[in-house]
Amino acid sequence: AVKMLSSLSERKSLVYFAGGLRFNGMENQAQLRATINAAIRSNVNLYPVDARGLMAEAPLGDATKPSPGGIGMFTGASSMARISAFQQSQDLLYTLAADTGGKALLDYNDLSRGIVDAQLAVSSYYLLGYYTTNPAPDGKFRRIKIGLADGQSAKLDYRQGYYAAKQFSKFTAADKERQLEEALMLGDPITDLTIAMEVNYFKLNSAEYFVPVAVKIPGSELVLAKETGSERTLIDFIGEVRDEYGTVYSNLRDKVSFKVKGETASALLKSPIEFDCGFTLLPGKYVIKILARNAETGRIGTYQTSFTIPNLMREYKRVPISSVILSSQRVEMRQALYTAGKDRMQATNPLVMDGLKLI
Repeated sequence: AVKMLSSLSERKSLVYFAGGLRFNGMENQAQLRATINAAIRSNVNLYPVDARGLMAEAPLGDATKPSPGGIGMFTGASSMARISAFQQSQDLLYTLAADTGGKALLDYNDLSRGIVDAQLAVSSYYLLGYYTTNPAPDGKFRRIKIGLADGQSAKLDYRQGYYAAKQFSKFTAADKERQLEEALMLGDPITDLTIAMEVNYFKLNSAEYFVPVAVKIPGSELVLAKETGSERTLIDFIGEVRDEYGTVYSNLRDKVSFKVKGETASALLKSPIEFDCGFTLLPGKYVIKILARNAETGRIGTYQTSFTIPNLMREYKRVPISSVILSSQRVEMRQALYTAGKDRMQATNPLVMDGLKLI
């Protein structure tokens, strides 16, 4: 939402009604930082409103909750846990408001008050800009302090800082995961990493079809890791399959580790690397989007294509057959350069027979 508003240069306010938010896990941490950073760069103030209003819960829960057990109900530990969980659900709303220059409305039953606060905040303001003197791409939070000259005093409401840009080598695990998710949501493809993809379909039963997907990456992309002294390099894969209505039908998240030393590195220079995955789908029209990233260099490549799985049970004009595969190469699965999903692919992939994979 804040990225959609970035094209407007003036100050914007986004009123967000929520029943509390919980801050758990690496994904939420990356999402929080990405949201705050996007709001600051888009000049958007967030005004979260706790739609639950002022709540007065019973110490051991109301009628919608089962009675707690254990000694905690006698020592007060259960009651304190419920209070802490409620406060934590409001902490994230307060953080979104404070770090973007907005104001959180908590424990207040008049929800329209949040809209009024957002309206008054943009009734009169100054828009200031400057060029930073610290160009270091370290990803750290840069604090901003604004004051009045000539001894003037007033209450100033402004953003407290922003996140600097960050090089891929400085990314944390949360940053890397968020980068993949954002790249997958982009409308335009990323072509730093060259990839090719092929999609087929094979009938499993009267209703379901197995769709094997083969993704190829030039081996020269992976040998770049050898120049840094690394013996292995990691390729991250993320993807999704959407139906004709735009609904996500299935998704993919995987990573494969390749050897880049000795004879393996020499072989990579001459041939591409193939990554296999598969989906079980019903007949229909789909769009598949696969994104690959070299974990050593941060280079990303995207491939998107549409495909149709016909209902062979209702095919009367032509011979109802699955995909026809022509190949001159079969390799043993144990010769793969990576170990991700070998057993799973052998069990369901019709291209694997007697431990040999049809390439």
